Amino acid sequence: MISLFLAEDQSMLNTTLTQLLNLEADLQVVGTALNRAIAA
Repeated sequence: MISLFLAEDQSMLNTTLTQLLNLEADLQVVGTALNRAIAA
């Protein structure tokens, strides 16, 4: 299982990417942020 933390400033794209990536059996989004400053 690969864990991902997604940082994307477009809210709709952030949500969509999270949902799509979570459909993959070997990927798991463990968190999201609206920009890299928040993610750091």
